[in-house]
Amino acid sequence: MKNIIETSCYLLIMTIICYISLEFIIMNTEIADVGKMQQYVSHYIEIYGKTQKNNDELDSAVFDTIYNAAKDRGMSVTCQYETQTENYKYYRVSVSKNIGIKLMSLNRLYTSECLVKCKA
Repeated sequence: MKNIIETSCYLLIMTIICYISLEFIIMNTEIADVGKMQQYVSHYIEIYGKTQKNNDELDSAVFDTIYNAAKDRGMSVTCQYETQTENYKYYRVSVSKNIGIKLMSLNRLYTSECLVKCKA
């Protein structure tokens, strides 16, 4: 009887450890997805990005495209004007997503940022 109880306790502990490990794997996958989206957004802006005339904002069609792509994946995108040179304007792009571990009720807003250039 003692062996059955001891084995059951070990099995319960191993189940909890496996569940926590799976939560960390899911969390790391979500972090990687945010990084991929941040790369997609920066490349999209560098290729298709246009600025509005006499304004430091991105063209609304470009921003709507990246905003909708991120929204479909449960992420949010912000884009802020930083500075400009003779040929380019630079924007700070942030991609954010809530990432958490359900078992421990941990939630954190993970943000990935980059600096992107766009033709002036």
